[in-house]
Formats: sequence, C-alpha cells, structure tokens
Amino acid sequence: MARYGTKPCTIEAVQFLDTDESVTELQDFTGAHLLISRSVPHHPKLIIETPHGELVANLGDFIIKDSGTGFTACSASVFHRKYELIE
Repeated sequence: MARYGTKPCTIEAVQFLDTDESVTELQDFTGAHLLISRSVPHHPKLIIETPHGELVANLGDFIIKDSGTGFTACSASVFHRKYELIE
C-alpha cells in the first residue's frame, strides 16, 4: 500500500461573515451574483451564482478560488485544520 501527502499550495479565500464588508469583499472576490438567504433566523446562507449552478455556503464558511475559474465552500473548522495564513 502506498501513502500520499498533499503538495504545498497557496490558495485565495474569503470568509462569509454577516457584515456588509464581508459581502462586498465576496462580491469583488467572486465577480458573481450573490444572494443572502435569511429564511432561517440567525443562520444566513450565501448563494453564489456560478456557471456550474448555485454554490451555497453557511455563515462562517470560507469561499475558496480553485485552480480553474470556479469556487468552492469550505467549513471554517476544516479550513483552519488544512490552511494557515501566509500573508
């Protein structure tokens, strides 16, 4: 059996917080149409319109730019285990 590790990489990411500044930063970061769903009180969801469909993120999730032109959402707990701030 072979074992594998991840190669070092650098990513760009923005955390979804329930502030106007966060939403503006995410809008600039993704360049996509954003919608904030507040159907459940105190648990807003971010909906990002992408060419591949809607990407839904929960409050506190990080939106990560992938190596292509797409984006993915990652929970804060997983994000902090996998990534560290470099700048």
